[in-house]
Amino acid sequence: AAHMWQLQRMRVEDMSASNPGDKQMILDKIEDKDAFNAGLARMTLQENGLLQTWKEGFDIIDFLGDVTRRGWDRRHGDGEAV
Repeated sequence: AAHMWQLQRMRVEDMSASNPGDKQMILDKIEDKDAFNAGLARMTLQENGLLQTWKEGFDIIDFLGDVTRRGWDRRHGDGEAV
């Protein structure tokens, strides 16, 4: 949540490129930068956006790790039975 403020205010005009000429070329191809920025925010921040999908993926990995750890502990007698 600490970087949410920055993500909400993300603008294509403020992005960087390794080659400054590339940045200008990209900006020149985007006719409506306000609409582009709004679309970028929707894709990343809205429900079912990239950030939520990314977080849910890590939640699933954490869950699978817990299940695997419990199974390992049960099989090898190293942990408490749950």
